[in-house]
Amino acid sequence: MKKIISILLLSGAIMFSIPSIKAEAIAGNHYVGDSHDASIVNYNAEKFFQLWDRCDGVKDLQMRLSRIGYGYLDKDGIYGPATKDAVMKFQRSYGLNADGLYGPSTHRVLINGCNC
Repeated sequence: MKKIISILLLSGAIMFSIPSIKAEAIAGNHYVGDSHDASIVNYNAEKFFQLWDRCDGVKDLQMRLSRIGYGYLDKDGIYGPATKDAVMKFQRSYGLNADGLYGPSTHRVLINGCNC
């Protein structure tokens, strides 16, 4: 019985630590000094990325989404179907509108973390 309780407590502790680890990675705290941070951090949040957009900001977005576990994406700077799917998974994970567009709300959560 003690063994079962210990296992349940451990699994609960792991489940509660995962969101904070993911938030740290999203906030960029785990990747301080990454030379690619400036591209997406300075992104104009009034605009958004959508299917078939091409730019360095998309490349940085692909690298960030890959690092935090939203698929392995080609870092080619093209906002193709795989990038859109990864953005939609990310949006669903954080309760955002999963439209696949990288806009102001998604940008804030990816850069600053989620205070959900």
